[in-house]
Formats: sequence, structure tokens, C-alpha cells
Amino acid sequence: MRTRWALYRYPEYRRIPEFDLEYSGIAEDGTPYVKLRDGFSFYSHPPTPLQKSVVKAVFGGYPPHLDPRCYGVVCDMAYRYFGPRDPRDHLAAGKYFDFKPGQVVVEVGAFIGHFTLRAAELVGESGRVVAVEAIEENYRLVQRNVTENNLSHVTVFHCAAWKEKGTITLVRESEQKASIVKELIHGDTPHEVPCNSIDNLMEELDLIPDFVRIQVNGAEMEVLEGMERLLAHRPKILIAAIYQVDGLPSWKRVVPWLEQRGYKTKMDGNGMVLAE
Repeated sequence: MRTRWALYRYPEYRRIPEFDLEYSGIAEDGTPYVKLRDGFSFYSHPPTPLQKSVVKAVFGGYPPHLDPRCYGVVCDMAYRYFGPRDPRDHLAAGKYFDFKPGQVVVEVGAFIGHFTLRAAELVGESGRVVAVEAIEENYRLVQRNVTENNLSHVTVFHCAAWKEKGTITLVRESEQKASIVKELIHGDTPHEVPCNSIDNLMEELDLIPDFVRIQVNGAEMEVLEGMERLLAHRPKILIAAIYQVDGLPSWKRVVPWLEQRGYKTKMDGNGMVLAE
């Protein structure tokens, strides 16, 4: 049942058999990775049980050319790198690939960096991509994906995006799932991490973003408050405002806050907000 739901909710997974794989395997440190024939490499976490069942479903069985330990990698590639079939589908699965060479793209909550790889490819070496990731293991994967693919125009920050510089406590549930909002997480392990505002990070790099993608598991308003100075330059913003915070959907705070600052917004049925 969960497999059928995943394939319905995330049709990108059905693209996995189309990937032009050269190799899949395990790096010396135990990290699963996949290399495409075009030379791009993708590193990710070991597969979850759901990811294993999704890959078997899309292939109709165990694919002999794909290492089972890399099933999670191809799922992340499908969802986070390749995304919707139609690049004009701005909101599908939280993706926005309408980037131009030379633009500056910021991903806040980069997870393992596959969206960052896609953005870096599209803006080219004349552009810049900035990835911000709070969780140490994920940060290392983002940095590895960037380094292994020789993306010198990508900068990765290990910190939580917030409204000011300092430290903050995250509650951790899994590699992907952590939040400052305890009621969103089923774990009880606190982690102290550095934090900073997007305004501060962009000033450090002397960059003005054209596009900012935000997925921060409940801290959307604090991240926006920490980029007030950048909003004067009117970057496009895509926010996963899909979380319940204090009993209220995040988008109900995000949308009026942005519209009060001159943005026009549109939203899909899941709480993904595009502001421009």
C-alpha cells in the first residue's frame, strides 16, 4: 500500500529505469553511490525499506544492473535531481528548474545536495549555487556530491538557516528529518548546531540570489525574517510551507507575510508556495 502511494504521490520515481547508469556501488567509507554515463556521480544514504520496494516496483523485480545498496541513491536522484518531466511544472515535488546561465541559486535545507547539483548544472560556471545544510552527515554528503563532480561554483555552508547568527537546538529523527519544532519530530535527540541568517551568508559571499528554495521543517518564518535585506532585491522564493506549527499550517503565515512585502504568491494543494 505504501509503495503504491509513493508512486502516486511522487511519479518521478517511475523515471528510474530511464537512468543511463554506468556504475552503482559502495565507496571505501561505505557510502552508496551511482555514476551516470555522462560523468555525474551521486552519493546518498543507504535505502529505506520504502525505497527498496519502490525500485522493485518500477522495475517489476530486482534490477540486475543496480546494486540493491544503491536503491536509495536512485530514488533521491529521481526526486531531487531529475524532478518533474515538464520543467515548467514549478511546484511539483518542490522543484523549480527554470534557471538560466549566470544566475545565483540558494538551497536552504539542502539535505544531500542533489537539487544543488541540478541547479549548478543549469546555471553553469558563470552562475553560483549556495547550499545550506544543518545536519552533519547530510552536510558531508552535500560537500562530497559537489567535490566529486568538480563544481567549483558551489559553496556549501554547515549551519541551520535562522533569523540571526548563533547556535540552535535541533531535534533529530532521521538523516532527513530534523526540526527546531519538537512537535513535528518523533525523536527526542537534541543536537546543537551553528545557525546564521541568509542575509549574513549572502553578504559574506557578496552575492544577490535570483532564486531561493527553502525546506526547513517548520522554521520557514524565521528563515524569511533572516533574509529581509535580500527581499529588497526581489529574488524568487519557493517554500515548502507544508508543516503544522502551533496548530496552523505554515503557509498561512508565510503567504500573508510575503504578500505584505510586495510578493505575489501561488500555491499547490500540498502547501508548496512560489513567491515572485
